[in-house]
Amino acid sequence: MMNRKQTLLWIFLAFVGLAMLAGLVAIVMPQRYVNDQVIATIMTVGMFSLGGLIVLAIGREMKITTRIAIVTAVVSLASFISLIWFERSMRGSLEDNFYKVGFSGLILALVCTHRLLIVPLEGRNTWGHLCKRTAIISAGCTGGAVVLFLMVEGFWGWEDLMVRAMGVGLLVTAGSSIGAGAIALFGPKPGEDDPELVAESIAVEMRCPVCSNNIEVRSNRDGHCGHCNLQIRINTSELRCECGYTLHQIESEICPECGTAVDAGERWGGPGAGVIAQ
Repeated sequence: MMNRKQTLLWIFLAFVGLAMLAGLVAIVMPQRYVNDQVIATIMTVGMFSLGGLIVLAIGREMKITTRIAIVTAVVSLASFISLIWFERSMRGSLEDNFYKVGFSGLILALVCTHRLLIVPLEGRNTWGHLCKRTAIISAGCTGGAVVLFLMVEGFWGWEDLMVRAMGVGLLVTAGSSIGAGAIALFGPKPGEDDPELVAESIAVEMRCPVCSNNIEVRSNRDGHCGHCNLQIRINTSELRCECGYTLHQIESEICPECGTAVDAGERWGGPGAGVIAQ
């Protein structure tokens, strides 16, 4: 049995395929055999369904944002379909209101989708976190300004200034979003570029617990005693903050990367500290 999310995914995928088929029909068939309203409806539903696929795929645990994106997209879709079928019978402000609602819903859905894309990105470092916050805040502010502009038809005499501000907001959103994505993909992991990190495998000298023979093994690798052939494996790992930042040589009470409190037992205490052996 498919769950609700899988059912929606298949429905959206079916509409996307139907929209592609409608586009082929509109291109190949003579216009007199094709109803423009039907074709426009199918293609509009298909485009919104493609957006729905993306939202469901990236929604994960952000349920509230996902629901807002879907609801606003549905409102926008209903407005545009109403315009496709009943635009000729609409008069005056009624048509304008449908356009306002349609575009406002679409913008809000895009802002929510942008949030779904940006929030899960790993900040990696201070610049990554800054880019994430800038992208989310600027997208929300710019989207809200555009919706306000559409709904009230202007900014009470400040149209030119606000249009420029929205343009700046769009550029900041685009730039910070690209920066956050690039840092998440290619930036170093927290603590990766710190000096004097414990190597992945280090030499460990010990006495064999069976025959008391002095042996040397490499951590995180299979080893054995050369005298009695006892199989030995020593696992070592660095202490790290929950954000991934290494606590090697960190004496502070808080993580310098995210500010999380560092337990006394995890603070640097000299050579050999900060390593867990198992």
